[in-house]
Amino acid sequence: MPEVAERTLTCLVCPQGCELRAAVQGDRIVSLEGHECARGEQYAAEELFRPLRVLTTTVRLQSEHVPRLPVKTSAPVPRERLRACMAAARKRVVRPPVWCGEVVARDLAGTGAELVATRTVGPYPAPPNDGRQRRAERP
Repeated sequence: MPEVAERTLTCLVCPQGCELRAAVQGDRIVSLEGHECARGEQYAAEELFRPLRVLTTTVRLQSEHVPRLPVKTSAPVPRERLRACMAAARKRVVRPPVWCGEVVARDLAGTGAELVATRTVGPYPAPPNDGRQRRAERP
């Protein structure tokens, strides 16, 4: 019989940020303390045995003015697959125009998640940035 291991987690489900103390034996939680809501129990089980993360990164963009395109996965991916997802994203090169929400890669690293653009980059060159921010005209 596997021995009991103590694990401490901070719950991220709600703003309370409860400190969870879990006693884990094999692939089950023997006891869980510190959660103020029922969602804490579910979070602990998922985080301890099947942790998932939404990947946010950038991919190369074939543009003189905007070299990188911010992207994220359409769904959480297994934490142990993050490096493979990053390697796949690193190889990706996208040509403008790209619209916010557009899929730039399907089934990223075999996870089933899509890589989605989080910014629109049009087909026309962006105006040069002279370092000054322009204010909107007031009526």
